[in-house]
Amino acid sequence: SPIALVRDPQNGDLIITSFETSEVVILDKSGALVKRMGREEGLVSPYGVAMDSKGRIYVTEVSTGLLKVFSAGGVLEDEIDLSRLMGKTVAPGRITLDKDDRIYIVDLNSYSILVLNNKGDLVLSRGEFNYLQKAGAAGNDRIIGLSAYGAAVKVFSKTGAILNSFGSHT
Repeated sequence: SPIALVRDPQNGDLIITSFETSEVVILDKSGALVKRMGREEGLVSPYGVAMDSKGRIYVTEVSTGLLKVFSAGGVLEDEIDLSRLMGKTVAPGRITLDKDDRIYIVDLNSYSILVLNNKGDLVLSRGEFNYLQKAGAAGNDRIIGLSAYGAAVKVFSKTGAILNSFGSHT
């Protein structure tokens, strides 16, 4: 049951989260299995996946509130407790990184966008979004949020001010 995927720009590998099997599966560009990462690597409930400019793999865990960072080879390097960082229970969903390795995470509990710098420090938390599904950067100065329901989009400034909103925000 794949939930999210990212393509490694270096070699074309696909990195896919499977919530049902609690794994991250890496396939080469021909579809052959390269690696499976699961409980042995410390994964519990992988949901979102992204890569940074150094090839590290970022995995959100919806049930633990953790953001786990793995080396390109699949070794756990760091984990960030997003619930502790926010002071409330966080259910991290989809994740994207921008060209400066800023991290954009959707909190499925509060439907807010969490923005972390490349060191894992909270930069911004922006709510006010019904059924937020995905968030990311648009250029250097905008943050985009996409709704799972209603085909809605909200555009925020880098500081979190709403710039534009369109679609049905039911």
